[in-house]
Amino acid sequence: CFFPFNTILGFQSLIEAEDSPKIYFDNFEALTGDRFVITQQSGDVLAQIFDTKEKRIKKNLIRSGRGPFELEFTGGVAFDRNTNRLFVADLQNGKIVCFDQLGNPLKEKQHIIVYPRYLDAYREELIVSSVARMGDGMPNRNKYPISYILDSTTLEMSDTLFFDFDNLNLEQINDFDKKPTFTIQPLVVVSNREGFYLVVFEGFNKVFLINKDSEVVDKISVSLNDIVAPEIVKHPTFGYGQRIYSMMNDFVRKGTSIYFAFGHSSKNLANGIIRVKSDSNNKLSVQKYFLETEWETTDYMNPFQVSGFDQKIYGADGIDIVPLSFESSN
Repeated sequence: CFFPFNTILGFQSLIEAEDSPKIYFDNFEALTGDRFVITQQSGDVLAQIFDTKEKRIKKNLIRSGRGPFELEFTGGVAFDRNTNRLFVADLQNGKIVCFDQLGNPLKEKQHIIVYPRYLDAYREELIVSSVARMGDGMPNRNKYPISYILDSTTLEMSDTLFFDFDNLNLEQINDFDKKPTFTIQPLVVVSNREGFYLVVFEGFNKVFLINKDSEVVDKISVSLNDIVAPEIVKHPTFGYGQRIYSMMNDFVRKGTSIYFAFGHSSKNLANGIIRVKSDSNNKLSVQKYFLETEWETTDYMNPFQVSGFDQKIYGADGIDIVPLSFESSN
């Protein structure tokens, strides 16, 4: 069952109990029991373990720096529930650090990975998704590296997943050719079927299923307020820019399904999740679920995020972590 919003699993009680300054965080990941990892992209302490039952920080996990198990700028976070290992990436230099579920350091490795914003850890694979940029001097857009497969024990890179960006119909975006560099933010997740991966792109309404040879096996579109792709906008002073809407910007695994988050106030797109499944014939199906629980972002730069375990899905707004409930929609 889900708890109402006013039975908050958050930081206000921590602040009152310990008279500490208000805590803000950029990302969060459910561990086991009542413990969550909360991270900030920058600061003296970049990651902590927070206990929502005791309502206090249990451990400072990662500090800012270039030493062992330190990061410069926090990126993707993932927890493997099969091995109880936690992984955190450095956006600045591509380093991956690994801890056990109690926060004890296990291993780290430096990789040449550009902006590893997303991680997924499942079936002893660690998927690291990196940002893609279209423009002069960039890799071949028809075979662009979007993510890397690492061995979750050794952190050694074992494979690379590529994507043909012609599948996104970029030229159909108004004024696409006006911006010298177009940024695409892929999120690659291990599918419920071994050897297959779900691929989405933040701000795009498509979901792809690819195999280990990076071949597109199936694809499906999602109807979300007529949002199809990011937009090119023109500023009178700064020229052309890019606007990416908050959809396909986070995910949570629940059973054999993957749920991707969506929600963007400027497009009147209510917060919710998209359930994606692939059947035995590798055919995709999607179902939308809109958020029922009261939730409000602290600022427009803080999109709807999700995490979960034991069939529960949690949301966070940068201050509080709240169990969520959803209503399905056709």
